Amino acid sequence: VGKSRGAFGHSARPTATELAAISAGQCDLWSSDPAHIRQWIKSRSGMEIELPSHSPSVRMVGARLVNLRGTLVASISYESQAPGQAPGEAPRQGNMLVWKDGHEHRKHAAPLRTAELVSWTQGDNVFAVNAADESAARGACMLCHPEGTHGI
Repeated sequence: VGKSRGAFGHSARPTATELAAISAGQCDLWSSDPAHIRQWIKSRSGMEIELPSHSPSVRMVGARLVNLRGTLVASISYESQAPGQAPGEAPRQGNMLVWKDGHEHRKHAAPLRTAELVSWTQGDNVFAVNAADESAARGACMLCHPEGTHGI
């Protein structure tokens, strides 16, 4: 796949449709181990992504890398249990997508929200979630933030 060449340059950011297409693909790596997923992404793209393991309601499933208009996009698949979800009910599935921002280093920037997309910037990376509902977006937040922090 090759190392990440940076951001989309003068191109527009990925659209919700492009991100949904990436999310729909099969994982290249099947693993629920955050350290394994993090190392796999770093070794193939150069992207550093923090993926702590501390939420009992979210489980990583795997990852894939896609070259979109010359920029590598990592897709991390996860399953989450919504608060109050009945035991035995199928977990919600989602994908968190990450790519290099290409701008100066930033702290955690304010999120962008549209009907289909929630995205935010942290450091060199842009994170995005195609979220069908607030619960699906919350699951992606819990990949990195323990429950009860950051307003989760």
